[in-house]
Amino acid sequence: MPKLSDYYFFRYSILPTRQISIDFGDQKKVMEPNEILDAFFHNLEHEKKVTGQIKDRKYLLYFFKKVYPTTFICKFAREMSTKRYNEGATDIQKREEKDFPFIYIVIDLKTQLILIQQKSSVFRKVDESSRAFSLFLAMVANLHDYEVKVTEITHEYYFWEYVDTADAIYTLKLSMKSPNYFMFDLRAKEFLNGIKELANNTGLNMELENEAGRLTIRKDNLISNFIKYISAGGGHWTLKIRSATDSVMRTISSKNSIKREKLHSDLEQEQPQKILNVIKTENDYSGQYESKNDN
Repeated sequence: MPKLSDYYFFRYSILPTRQISIDFGDQKKVMEPNEILDAFFHNLEHEKKVTGQIKDRKYLLYFFKKVYPTTFICKFAREMSTKRYNEGATDIQKREEKDFPFIYIVIDLKTQLILIQQKSSVFRKVDESSRAFSLFLAMVANLHDYEVKVTEITHEYYFWEYVDTADAIYTLKLSMKSPNYFMFDLRAKEFLNGIKELANNTGLNMELENEAGRLTIRKDNLISNFIKYISAGGGHWTLKIRSATDSVMRTISSKNSIKREKLHSDLEQEQPQKILNVIKTENDYSGQYESKNDN
């Protein structure tokens, strides 16, 4: 029986904090966000390894395999220290050994989808690995004038399940990244693009509140479009509700409903076509309203 791991879905975005021009000899070229990581990962394929440091800890990214022209499998390693106690002539001798446990990361440059392996021996939680990877990318790909975010892709139906069964809804908080080139043709994208043109913002936070718990959220307006946008990897939502069976208010977040897929713990043993199918399937319905049977 093959050993399987959970691989969680994320989507990366790269947003310039100002207009960037890169000097190529006599010519200057404005870099598109999608060109930056394309160049980085194709260079990684050639160089095989890149090293970075976050808060005095070394991280390594190794090219492992390319399963499609735009789909790369990498190993993302984190430096750890292990104490060893050896026999000495007059006392126990203590020494430290450096260890680099790793997780697999699959990144598809066409869809901006990322699959991150959950391995608690490397990162306690998957959101820790996604944060570390986004910081690492910003550093090693020289994205100093860009905001790099790796955001979870979540189940939209959980949001509507909570809304439909709530006895009272007090607040809805939406945190949305400004549109990058990945997003689908949604009204939310048009709205956020309009705000970005006015303010050059990289994100937008919105809070709806009704202190009496009578907040109304429907599936046929712009708010529902924001939820689609967020579910596709465009941000996250937080709800404060009270259910009919619970007298205590609860706070629920989209971060608790990240989509995931079972794949081999060792991706060397996984069929490349299965990985591609997983990416294609997710991208085909990401951002669309899904039923509970879709999982």
